[in-house]
Amino acid sequence: LPNIVTYNCLLNGFGKDNQIAKMEQVFEEMKRKSFEPNQFTFNALVNCFGKNGQLEKMEHAFEEMKRNQIIPNKVTYNSMINCYGKSKKVYKMEQIFEQMKRNKIIPNQITYSSMIDCYGKSRETDKM
Repeated sequence: LPNIVTYNCLLNGFGKDNQIAKMEQVFEEMKRKSFEPNQFTFNALVNCFGKNGQLEKMEHAFEEMKRNQIIPNKVTYNSMINCYGKSKKVYKMEQIFEQMKRNKIIPNQITYSSMIDCYGKSRETDKM
């Protein structure tokens, strides 16, 4: 029988394989069967939507995570910073970075590497 771990693995797998529609179906099925999404669930959604360029869906998953009183962690913030960075959304990336610090999540090498990469690609090297 499937459990929350099974559903999270399926979400992550379909997302990494760019099967976003299937990932969304699994997420809806999971909720229909009364499995409560957890931090891993939302981190998978945020990361996979973002890496597939679906930033609105990434933002929606992030907001739903907070509405469900699941606290975003370093993985959540780093995923969003990386995805905004790759899309050259400097302002959005900086907003998430500030929110990360306000929520007492300490940035790490991944955070700064993603930001430097974005600043370089966006020709905003003065911010590095």
